[in-house]
Amino acid sequence: MSKPRRTVSELRIMYSLEPSCRDIFVEGASDKAILESSLRKVVGHRYKVYEVGSIEVPSSLLVKHQLTEGNKQRVMALARELSSDSSQSCYFCMVDRDLDHWFGELELTRGLVWTKYCSIESHFITEEKIKEILVVLANSKIHSWRDFYLSFLKTLRSLYSMRLALRELNWYASFLPIKKCTKRESDIIVFDLESYSTRLLNECRMTHLKHIFMQSIIKWDCLADNQDSRNFIHGHDFLNLLAWAIDNYGGVRGFANVQVLERQLIVLAHDMSEILEVLYNAQSETYAIS
Repeated sequence: MSKPRRTVSELRIMYSLEPSCRDIFVEGASDKAILESSLRKVVGHRYKVYEVGSIEVPSSLLVKHQLTEGNKQRVMALARELSSDSSQSCYFCMVDRDLDHWFGELELTRGLVWTKYCSIESHFITEEKIKEILVVLANSKIHSWRDFYLSFLKTLRSLYSMRLALRELNWYASFLPIKKCTKRESDIIVFDLESYSTRLLNECRMTHLKHIFMQSIIKWDCLADNQDSRNFIHGHDFLNLLAWAIDNYGGVRGFANVQVLERQLIVLAHDMSEILEVLYNAQSETYAIS
């Protein structure tokens, strides 16, 4: 039998009676595990991390706050509901930036904390960590690392530019597996943006407006040249391309799996204190991890 989910009212009561509580609410299981791994190195911390699915956030609350369905929206609704209480040092509600930071100011709600980059996974988008995952861990056969790495980032930025274009145009399409539009040429990843865009627009029946879509992609892609990659790459795309690269560069096949890679990020997170930076720098000194 599954454990009953706590309600917002129960949290309010608990925080008023037990002000020493230190809770962090996140979108999903992967976020929870990565944060917990990072926190293990913080001596004496008292924070407990919970998936928002463990809290009862009904659809009526999403409607009340004019939010759509989804775990991110539930975390935001929870933050808004708790923000009127005085026990602000008891909790954080942490959400991914995703694309939001490119379309206006991020919401400022007491207790709501945004990831430093696009997502928690974005902290692993560094040359050192990517090489550690692909070459050291998965034993991928990459000879010209620099050529590979630059093409790896370029592919991820192209995918992110497409996500931004869809958001800008207010079109919806489910992203497709990249393998049919991605190939290896020696140590360079070649992503067929044109073909992938056509497939994507077929999904939302917007093929006749492809020229508008491509213009938007090019605009966003040009912007990426001057940006930190961690602010211009989607976490899911990152994991999917890692799995593709392991599979196509002769790596250990067992690692060519998104779920397996997610578990590896948890292991790597134990020495990455930067993941916790947004918690240290949250809206008030009362949020300092102690």
